Amino acid sequence: MVGLLRVKADRDLKATGKTQGGGLFIFVNSKWFNNNNSHLKFTICTRHIEILTVCARPYYLPREFSHVYVTNAYIPPDADTKQATESLANHIHDVESTAPDALKLVSGDFNNCDVSKCLVGYQQQVTCPTRKDRTLDLFYCNLKHAYTCKQLPKLGRSDHNMVSLSPKFWPLVQRQPPIKNTVMAWSKDTWDSLRDAFERTDWSVFNNTAQNVNEVAETVCSYI
Repeated sequence: MVGLLRVKADRDLKATGKTQGGGLFIFVNSKWFNNNNSHLKFTICTRHIEILTVCARPYYLPREFSHVYVTNAYIPPDADTKQATESLANHIHDVESTAPDALKLVSGDFNNCDVSKCLVGYQQQVTCPTRKDRTLDLFYCNLKHAYTCKQLPKLGRSDHNMVSLSPKFWPLVQRQPPIKNTVMAWSKDTWDSLRDAFERTDWSVFNNTAQNVNEVAETVCSYI
C-alpha cells in the first residue's frame, strides 16, 4: 500500500493456541506523519485478545493534544470475554497513565464482546454495519462527536466492510471567541515630531544631574 507506513504485530501461535498465523496491522499515512515520529509502543498476544498500540506525532495536531495513541485490538469469537475486557481495560489504563494529554483511538474486531464498560470516557464512532447487518468493527475515541461515519466496500476477500471516519472536531483555537487588542499606531508626522524633539534635546542635562545610571534611565523614560 503505497504511501502508508505499516506497523504490525505477528500472532504468537503458542500463546493464542491457534494453528494459523495472523496478527494486527496499523497503517499510518506518510503524508501526515514522519516515519521517525511513529513508534510501536505496546503489543499483547493471548488466547483471548490481541492488542497493538502505536504512538505517533503528526505534522499538524491541535494544541490541546500532545500526540496520538492508536490501539488496534482483536477478540476471537471463542474468547473468554471477561479476561479479554480485563486485559483491554488494563492496557487502556496504562496508555492513559503514559499519555494523559494524548488523543487516543481504539479500534478493532471485538466480535460478541462488549468493551464499552472498560472504555469509560470513550465514545463509539461507527454508526453503520460492518459485517452483514451487524456492527462488529468498532472505533472508540476519547472525544465526543469527533467523527462522521461512512460505509465503504469490502477490501479484497474480507467479509467485513470498510468504514471511513471523517473528523468533525473543532480545535480549541477555533472554538474560542476572538480577542480584540488595541494597538497605538504612529503616523509619519508623529515619528517626525518625536525625532525632532530628540534632536533638540540637550541630553547632557540628564547626565550631569543624575547620581547614577538608574536615575538617568528613570529621568529619560519620564521625559520621553
